[in-house]
Order: sequence, then structure tokens, then C-alpha cells
Amino acid sequence: MNRKFYDQPSLYLSLIVTLALAAVEVPFWISIFCSLLFLWKWLVEKMNFGGVSRFWTSLLSVVLFVVIYIQRGEILAQIPSMTLLMGLAALKVMDYQNQRDHKFLVLFGFVLVALKSIFSVDLYAFVPGLLAFFGFWISLYPQKTKGRWLLISRTAVLAFPLLGLLFFAFPRIVVPWAMKRGAPTATMGFSGEVAPGSISRLAQNNQLVFRAQLFDRVETASSLYWRGNVLTRSYGLYWPFSTPANSRVTENLPADLLNPKQSFEYEVILEPGSKGFLFTLDGAISVSSTMFAVEKFRHQVYRTQPFFRKSQSYRARSVFPLENVRRIPHVLPTKQETAVGSLGPKSDEWVKDIRNRFADSKDRLRQLETFFSQKDFVYTLSPGVYLKNDLDEFLFERRKGFCEHFAGAYASLARALGIPSRVVVGYQGGRFNLVGNFWAVTQRDAHAWVEVYVDGHWQRVDPTEWVAPLRLSMGGQDFFSLPLQEQMQWARLKSWRRPGESDLTVLQALDLWMENVNYLWTSFILDFSASDQRELWEEGLKTIGLFVLIGVLSVVFALNLLRQISRRRFRKSEMDLLTQKIFQWGANRGVAYLPGQAPLSYLRELERGFSSQKEFFQKFSDFYERVKYLEEECSKAQVKGLLREWKQVQSKES
Repeated sequence: MNRKFYDQPSLYLSLIVTLALAAVEVPFWISIFCSLLFLWKWLVEKMNFGGVSRFWTSLLSVVLFVVIYIQRGEILAQIPSMTLLMGLAALKVMDYQNQRDHKFLVLFGFVLVALKSIFSVDLYAFVPGLLAFFGFWISLYPQKTKGRWLLISRTAVLAFPLLGLLFFAFPRIVVPWAMKRGAPTATMGFSGEVAPGSISRLAQNNQLVFRAQLFDRVETASSLYWRGNVLTRSYGLYWPFSTPANSRVTENLPADLLNPKQSFEYEVILEPGSKGFLFTLDGAISVSSTMFAVEKFRHQVYRTQPFFRKSQSYRARSVFPLENVRRIPHVLPTKQETAVGSLGPKSDEWVKDIRNRFADSKDRLRQLETFFSQKDFVYTLSPGVYLKNDLDEFLFERRKGFCEHFAGAYASLARALGIPSRVVVGYQGGRFNLVGNFWAVTQRDAHAWVEVYVDGHWQRVDPTEWVAPLRLSMGGQDFFSLPLQEQMQWARLKSWRRPGESDLTVLQALDLWMENVNYLWTSFILDFSASDQRELWEEGLKTIGLFVLIGVLSVVFALNLLRQISRRRFRKSEMDLLTQKIFQWGANRGVAYLPGQAPLSYLRELERGFSSQKEFFQKFSDFYERVKYLEEECSKAQVKGLLREWKQVQSKES
């Protein structure tokens, strides 16, 4: 019997949710492709538009495979495989006609949900994925089936204890045939360089980068500088990516700095896309993780594998106060950190004037601060297009820029004044979650600042502090949420709030609560490592009561599961019971039902062999064919009517 896709709400809604969850991981064009096919199918079923034959959908499947392989160079990695599955599912929607197509789409849905759950532990993806999963199961039952929601709910109740047992007890095994993670392309966009527009482009979206919880330490947004990469090559406004390869270091810290009282710990849950950079606060002395190896490089840069596809967590420790930070051993400035890049004529003239009038490095730095404080610079995400060597145009003509312009220009001028300088890129500030006591850092918090070498140690200098201190005190998320006019009008204030604005609205409080729930879920999933699992069971074995409790619960669960399975195994529908009675009746009269024989063939044989019951057998054969092969719905009343007729046939025979 022909089916219509849009007459199956549990199927198409679950499939749409699943494809939407997968869409954030794949190229945008495949989402457009799937949307167009879904729209086309709707027009075919609702507006009688012309469809396409299976030949053309098969041909498009081959073309899709070839296109993805040419684009990605592989198929088995996460992105190309999910792209292919999405496209094939949409093409199967175009073919949808019968029960076989229905089950095939459900299979696609299960695979996509499973892939999403493997690579994302975010609660915002888990909950819709779970609902879609159960939606697919429900769609396998005919819509008129009574109690299908109850049946699925009972199955879920039985499944969740087993799911929990597998999570806590099943060994964490990394198999060699696991899916490859694909080519190292960033998803959150951390570039690790300073070029005109490189960071301002990041700050125009509010994608989550990481969440951090500081233990036994209270900080304000303005004091949080999350260090990513350090850039040492200067070309005016352009400071290219500096790879820390072949520069691993091992520092011998002063013994007193290893005292826990001289430092504080914090945990970071990092989203994919950082190119392996691990963000730390000033004075980081250690970074560790149970999920990956950590390497330390020069300039207090920490890295791990350059590419991963799911959230990862690590713990770091930083010393305080500032005096202790300066006691961390450091390398002396290299030639690369003192080399002067190309300056424009006006910049060169200004540098010569300052060098002639001031010999002391601190005096020269004060002149730099005065220059940026008094030149009416404007802090904006849209300063216009600058070329890499447009230092003069930025400093003396337009005076409009973002943090990368100010940091790059300041460091270039400082080097020209004879002061070793380097640019640091990472994130500054974040938004504090009052409910969960953690900081959420997004792309809007992307930032660049400068470190200068004075008095025998590196010191942080942030030119943005003189141009837009409000950006540092509010954090990038809140600052860039302001209208552009208010950003420019109030940027030079250190603190500001709209008149009459309340501390926290109901919607903001709800958002903080939801964000905290998601954070707790993510940290629980990520932090429960193989070592934690072993520890749990070791403690459980020591604590006999806990061990006995787990054993009893497991036995009760197993017995309940077996009872449910046995019930379902031996419970037959009334239709099946009637069929069994007829077959047994025929066997008692010498017409045996042979192994492998089609039921309809046997019923036809009964028609020919028993003329007095022929009319009933014809009626039952037609009904059996419609129900079992054409998949028509049958009511209990119809089956009971046939059962009454069969009893009447038997009574007449006797």
C-alpha cells in the first residue's frame, strides 16, 4: 500500500530535528539541498507536483558521493560521512512510498542520531536527539495502534537503567578502527594571528569557545586574560601565526611557587576549533587533562592535538599575585622579538622624535600611552579595510580599529622604540554565570594584547584599556550587545549601565539556569574518565553495602527485563491466533502446513480441498492478504467477526 511521507508526523518531525542537529557539523550547501528536497516532496504530496523516479534519485546519490569525495578527499571521516548520510536521507524522502522506505528512513535517523551523540555531549543536542530517537521508534508502529506511546515509554523505562549501568561499568576502549576525525579545520575560528580584521571577524558571532570554573578565586571580567598564542614576527599591523614547534620547554619553578597557597586551580571545558591551543590565565604553571596529552612551549603557551571534534576538559593552575607571576622563569627576548617591522613615513618620524627626546624605556612607554589615549582613536568592529602595511593610515588618518589594530600597532611602535615586544592572542573577560559559578567565553570575547620586556621581565600592556575600557570591564559579550551608537559613546568609560536597567531580568535568570544545567551535564560526561570509573568500582568493592545494592538492582532489572521479553515473546495478536487455529484445523484433516510454504498458498489449498468451507477460506484469504501484505489496518471488531464466522463454520461441520 502506498504511503505518504507527510502523513507520518512522528517520522518527518524526528527526521527534520535530526537533520537540523547534524546541519551544524556539515557544509551549508547540504542543508539547502535537503531543505529543497523536503519542500519538493511536500509539493508532490500536497500540490500534485511531478516527482522523480528512483533512477534519478539513485543517480543523484552517486553524484552526491562523488562531489563529497572531491571536496573532502575522504568519506569515512565525520563531516563527509554525515554530509553523505544527510543527502541520502533527503533523497530517500523523495522515494518514500511504502513500509520498506519507511524503515530505511528510520535507519538513517538512528545512524545520524548515534553519530551526533558520539561527537557532541552538549545537552542542547542530547535532549532533541533523544526525542527524535523515540520519535523514530514510535513511527514504526501503525498510527492507529493503541497504546504505542505507553509501549515506548515502558521500553524507555527499562532501557535507562541499562544505559546507566553501561555508562558506569562498561570499559572505556579506544578501538583502532574508530572513525577518523577528518581534516584539521577549525569550527570556532581561532586563528592564532593578528591581521587587519582577523579578530574583529571572530567577535561578530557569539559562538561558545569554552567555559571555565575558578576554584577558590574571585575575579572580574577585566582581570581575565585567557592566553592562547604568542606572536613574535612584526610587519606593522600584521603579525603572522607563529608556530611553537621545536620550542618545548621545561621550567624549574621556585620551590615556594609550588605551594598550593601561592596558586589557584581552574577547570576549562573547551569546544572544538582551538587548533590545539589551551587557554590559560596569567602565571600558568601547569596544565593537565585525563583526555589528552598536554605540551608546554615557550612564552607560557600550552597545546594539545591540533584538532578534535568534541568538547574536551582540562585543569590548569596559575600563581598569584603579580609579583609571583613575574618570578616564573622566562626566556630572554630573541632577535625575532626585537626585530622592527616596516613602518610608514609618519610612524618612522614619530618614533625618531620620541627616541631623540626620551632615553629611558619607561618614559618611551608613557609616550606611547599618551599617544593612544589622546589621539581620538575609535574602537569599532567595522573600521574599514586596512592592508597589512597601512600602519600610517591607521595611526594618523582614520584612527578607527579593533583590538588587533591597536595591539599590532602598539607592539610595532614599541619595538621601533627599542623595547622588545610581542603580541598575545586569546580571549579577554567572559560572562559570569551566577547560578553555576563559571565563566562562559564566546567569540565576542576574542582579544589581542601586548607584552613588553621591561625591568627584566615581560609585562602585559593592553592598548584597548586607553581606547575602550568599557569593553574590558563589561566583557565582549555584553559590550557588543549594546547598540553601535552606545558602544562608541560610552566606550571610554570604565563602567556604565543604562539608566533604570535592572540587575537581572527573568529571561536572563532563566538563560543562566539553562546554561548552568548544560555546563553541569557536559562537565559530568567529560570528567567521568576511565580512571574515575576504576575508582568508582574500587570504592564500591570496598563498600560492601554499595556493591550489594548495585547487585540487587541489577538482578531486579534483569528479572524484570526477562519477564517483559517472555511476555512479548509468547503474546500473539488475535489475528495470529485465528490463523493458527485454521492451520491446526487443516492439519487435523490431513492437509499439513509445510515448512517454507506461503500462508496464502496454504489457504488456497484449503479452499480447494474443503468445498463446504470454501466461502470462508476465500474471505479470510482476502483479509489476510490485505493485512499482512498490503499493510491495511485491521480492527479488533473485524477479527472478532471472522472468529465468530469460523466458530459457526466449525459448528456446522459437526
